[in-house]
Amino acid sequence: LAIVMSRTGLLDVFIGLFVTAAFGTLLLDRRWYRRRLVTTRAALVWWRPWLLATAILLGCATSVKWSGLYFAAAFGLYTVIDGALARRRIARRDLPRSERRARRWPLYSTAQSAINALIMLPTVIAVYLL
Repeated sequence: LAIVMSRTGLLDVFIGLFVTAAFGTLLLDRRWYRRRLVTTRAALVWWRPWLLATAILLGCATSVKWSGLYFAAAFGLYTVIDGALARRRIARRDLPRSERRARRWPLYSTAQSAINALIMLPTVIAVYLL
């Protein structure tokens, strides 16, 4: 039993490495996305390079052990919640200027969540299969 447990325990180092790196890129994506929301006039952000890097690293973590899927789900949920809160904060700040766009933040947050899923899910699956 000790031999079997030590063999699976050896993999925990690598999943920890990939998840920690994915968390770092997720924080970089958070900062990049908030700056992008402030500086751009586009309603949706299609190109998120740090989110793509996060998905690649989570795919690597999933290829080491299937428990990487739990981290992929948690990080995906975090991007949805954090994106909605960032849009709401910007909408409150911009309410006097562009009231029409500011009131649509729930619609834009839902659409951005779908875009995030389109970026993350196929990438995690493709990296896992490779």
